[in-house]
Amino acid sequence: MIDKIDLKLLANLCKDANISNTRLAKTLGVNAATVAKRIDEMVRDGLITIKAVPNSIKLGYKIKAVIVLKVDWINIDTIVAKLKENSNILLMVTTFGRFDILMIVDFSEWEKLNKFVKEEITQCPGVKQIDVLFIDESKKMYRDIFRSSGEINLSTTPDDIDNKLIEELRENGRASYTDLAHKMGVSQATISRRVSALLNNNLIKIIAIPNPSKFGCSANAFILLGTEHTKADKICTELNSYPQVYGSMTLSFGFDILLYVQFKTTELLYEFVKEKISHIDGLSSIEILIVAEYLKTTYESVDFECNI
Repeated sequence: MIDKIDLKLLANLCKDANISNTRLAKTLGVNAATVAKRIDEMVRDGLITIKAVPNSIKLGYKIKAVIVLKVDWINIDTIVAKLKENSNILLMVTTFGRFDILMIVDFSEWEKLNKFVKEEITQCPGVKQIDVLFIDESKKMYRDIFRSSGEINLSTTPDDIDNKLIEELRENGRASYTDLAHKMGVSQATISRRVSALLNNNLIKIIAIPNPSKFGCSANAFILLGTEHTKADKICTELNSYPQVYGSMTLSFGFDILLYVQFKTTELLYEFVKEKISHIDGLSSIEILIVAEYLKTTYESVDFECNI
């Protein structure tokens, strides 16, 4: 059961997840040990995840896709355990609907995406169907954390150590510099200097990502829409006006639009699909995937301040 201190702590982490325990303690009027303990408990209980989000454009990850899988449910735990460790997966959820797993991925090269599909996904026992939908453009995200990223300087291009550090921080954005230094075989001063450079050059952001299902949004879904191709942008603009639509993107092949929506109840989700989406001009098909479990996400997907 979270209390007022937890809520204030979460609000501060959502604004700046790189803030030190000492500063958080001063803000909240508690000691640093209490802050560290409460953060660990909230991460362990699945209230939030804290991780580094790479600036995909600056780091050369230009190929983005949505991958949906139909699998044997008896194998689903084995499949997700094997796949979710891949650092190219930005988001991974299990779903109820025609597909059982949905992933959003980014890669620097087509060959690497092809290798992921052919050598990792197809080797998982129980995978029946794989659909790859290429992302044309992200139309709406809850928070564009790299809005003012600017141009990268050649002197700040990450090397092998930076890339390894980014991968570690993608798993745990608040990992201690001592642990990182030990794991990577470099000094703590080197870790401190390099993390600062990555942050200052806008190559990564460290963010706290609340789990919407833990904060009153029990009906979360991804909605795939087939449309008249020339009307996809207009349809996205229309749907983006609704606050329940937290993300949207246009796609190539199979479907034309992917929406991410949040509602407090399935009844409200049903009304939205029936009254708002189904009447849109140019719509040809609707595929609804209800989120069962968030397995991995680097998208901040809940307006947390509205829940405090």
